[in-house]
Amino acid sequence: VDSLESDLKPDMFVSRRRRKKYIKKRRKEARYLRKTELHSSAKCGRVGDEDRIVVPEYMVNAGYDIKFESDPSDMDLKGIMTPNQFFKTITILNEALSHARAKPVDFFLL
Repeated sequence: VDSLESDLKPDMFVSRRRRKKYIKKRRKEARYLRKTELHSSAKCGRVGDEDRIVVPEYMVNAGYDIKFESDPSDMDLKGIMTPNQFFKTITILNEALSHARAKPVDFFLL
């Protein structure tokens, strides 16, 4: 609170009510900045619930595993990324997950 009050000009007469309103407004701005600050990787901002992209998935290997749909044609990307970036990212993700998928030997062990 002290740092917020120090932002007020000393020669400016401010009533107690206006001071409270000013401090409340500054706190709200600070909260908003904390929500929108950059992620620790400094490559993207934090994404809120309303800005999330839900990626559809489909079953592979007789229903034992999943893959993510890499076609962005009927998806709302909400301006977070371009369709080409989405395709490349999901393709890389699917390739990275391929090592964890069930192998033919796993089917015989069931």
